[in-house]
Amino acid sequence: MKTHPLLIIALFGAILHPLSASTTIDWIGSYSSDSSPWKVSIHEDKPPQFGYDRKDGIGTGISPSAWRPHKGWFVFIENDSRLWAYDGVDSLLLAEVSPDKGALYDLSSLAIMPPSEVLKRLPESFRRQVISKVKKIEQSGPANAAARRG
Repeated sequence: MKTHPLLIIALFGAILHPLSASTTIDWIGSYSSDSSPWKVSIHEDKPPQFGYDRKDGIGTGISPSAWRPHKGWFVFIENDSRLWAYDGVDSLLLAEVSPDKGALYDLSSLAIMPPSEVLKRLPESFRRQVISKVKKIEQSGPANAAARRG
């Protein structure tokens, strides 16, 4: 049986989906791209994997153990340094990387307002909770917000 090259490309394309800044993911699967340092794998029955390849060739990965996709979940890649993940229930995470470190923030330590692309997809009651929590941290002072973010 002869395999046609286009069939192989089509099958491969269905497995790895391209990523770029301002990309929203809401389908189970693996996502990566030469134009984005993020590598994302979302599974139904195990923690997601948020990988990041730095420009110096060193890669890092985050796999939040309690996070699972529920109805309404999504991942939003804001830019080359920030990725937001909502589980569809009550968990909003921010994965943030810089040249010297990476960190994962949950709602209790979130010190910046999520972008509008994230806020508009959240259920109204959870969106109000997120906005209220971030505003409290912001009002407690920049030093406190910076300390909470590491």
